[in-house]
Amino acid sequence: MERIEKTDGEWQAEQAPPGGDTTNSDTALYQVDLTYPGGMAMIASGVEAGSTSNPGGTTTARFVSGPMRDFAFVLGPLESGERTVDGVAVRAWWLAEHAEDADRMLDAASQQVALLNYTVGPYPYPELDVVDVPGAFGGIEYPGLVFVGTLGTSWLIEPTVHEVAHQWFYGLIGDDQLHEPWLDEALATFAEVLYYEAEGRPGAASGLLSEFRAGIRFLPDPTLPIGKGVGDYTDEDTYALIVYYKGALFLDALRGEIGEEDFRRFLQSYYAEQRYGFATGVEFQQEAEQTCGCDLDALFDLWVWEGGEIPGI
Repeated sequence: MERIEKTDGEWQAEQAPPGGDTTNSDTALYQVDLTYPGGMAMIASGVEAGSTSNPGGTTTARFVSGPMRDFAFVLGPLESGERTVDGVAVRAWWLAEHAEDADRMLDAASQQVALLNYTVGPYPYPELDVVDVPGAFGGIEYPGLVFVGTLGTSWLIEPTVHEVAHQWFYGLIGDDQLHEPWLDEALATFAEVLYYEAEGRPGAASGLLSEFRAGIRFLPDPTLPIGKGVGDYTDEDTYALIVYYKGALFLDALRGEIGEEDFRRFLQSYYAEQRYGFATGVEFQQEAEQTCGCDLDALFDLWVWEGGEIPGI
């Protein structure tokens, strides 16, 4: 397939295909004033720089940010709790009916922040908010603000740590989500595996990888490469299984090829080189090869660029 090159300085005005993320945004500094009803919690990207009480019972708050790709906010009758991780205030926000899940969500988010600070690079903002938003497609990521839509169900940890991982993969290290979505979705999915490993739960980590392999085997064509655009796959299920599941399996294969220590050094150098910008798959491969001092063409051709039969899948 054609390998994506950067298009710096050009607007991307095409209509996004269904099933994936819809926009790519440069980083920017935000200052946003929001007026909202009293008695409600307002959670937004960035930090609150001040607020004013207005006649009629409303509040106007000003939010400002460091370099972020988007700005999002949530307004609702939410309760909160907080942990401090490496100087970052990690806050969970939840609806009263989901209070019993609050600590699990906050613990998972906090532990993932600590893990990715160590494995990839430091989270640069003073706070991260993880918010109970029912029906949020499992979860949705925004800079400094994560929606989790699965409180009240048994599927809570993986959506939480996946969306937190997007703070690094797309939030900090940008990519073309329409044409090379594996650069953030595969990495966020593999971060679920890394989370379980760091938790001392190798069985849960290997179980996830087995689940990914099983999902790929159900596809009519499991040989498809992960490096296609969202609209280049025949349907949304194929896109999701190849990009998320097979993409995570590729990263496990890459780690096995270059070794645990070089894999971590690669992620750190990739972060240092690409933070706040847009990376391409070509640059991803080049950074991996530079770190390990090896030729990875065969591995990337099999998994990313061309596809082919992979033992065990």
